[in-house]
Amino acid sequence: MTKRTCGLLSLAALLSFAPGCQRETPTVARVEIQPRSVTLPYPQLAAVHLTWTPAAGAGGGAAGSPAQPLVFLHLLDAKGQVLRTFDHPYPQHWAEGSPVSYDATLVQSALAPPLDPGRYRLSIGLFEPGGKRWPLDGLDKPIGRLEYLAGEIEVPPVPPGPRFTFSGSWLPLEAGTDKQVVARRWLSEQAGEIRVDAIPGPGTLWFSFRIPPGDGGGDKLVPHDAGNTLAAVVRSTCGAVETGISGPGPHDVEIPIQGPAASPPGAAAPAPPASGPSPVPAPPPSGTGR
Repeated sequence: MTKRTCGLLSLAALLSFAPGCQRETPTVARVEIQPRSVTLPYPQLAAVHLTWTPAAGAGGGAAGSPAQPLVFLHLLDAKGQVLRTFDHPYPQHWAEGSPVSYDATLVQSALAPPLDPGRYRLSIGLFEPGGKRWPLDGLDKPIGRLEYLAGEIEVPPVPPGPRFTFSGSWLPLEAGTDKQVVARRWLSEQAGEIRVDAIPGPGTLWFSFRIPPGDGGGDKLVPHDAGNTLAAVVRSTCGAVETGISGPGPHDVEIPIQGPAASPPGAAAPAPPASGPSPVPAPPPSGTGR
């Protein structure tokens, strides 16, 4: 009886010491974010300033460091559900001890339904294309799987303007594929116009266009000219701004609005780069101005 009791006590002692032998995974970077509280009206954008200081691995791909780091920013509701994502690639080469600072954009798209007024959480993390996440320092303890609380987002009631009207060349609104692109509109074979009304004053309109590669099932892109370059031109009647975009992928375009609130509304008219049996570039403004 005594021997059995001693055996159990010895086993319990070993189990009680086992957690002390475990090692925590070292953090790969320190991250700072400013400001920690942001107001995000509809349909507008806001910026947060991120500063990363890599602390592991002298270069991407070294043991214990991310080879292709990606940053995720998630807007969460009170239950922790992801409502919007603002994910983006780490903007520079991963180098130990070399701080990297930049602004990340948060947006309520004019195409998507507005978020309900209230307070939301913003979380941040570092991951790789395969899904692996990396531990970070500089913020509060994780609120999920290596997901850290970065700040709070205050969404006020929807203000009076601005408002957007699409010409007939734009196809009907459709749902996006994820929480990053919540909604989108494709442009048909004709040039399209986007009319902006109820502009409260001088500022900037921010558009996100995407030229598809044309290699998906049922897709066919045929350039109007003899070349093979897929391109488009965005023109504005508010100050005669003209911007060219080319090549597959996302393209962000900022158009300054200089007129006062009482000035005539502006319009942006992208010219389609291709024609074919299926819809062609480029959807759509996924965000609007400051």
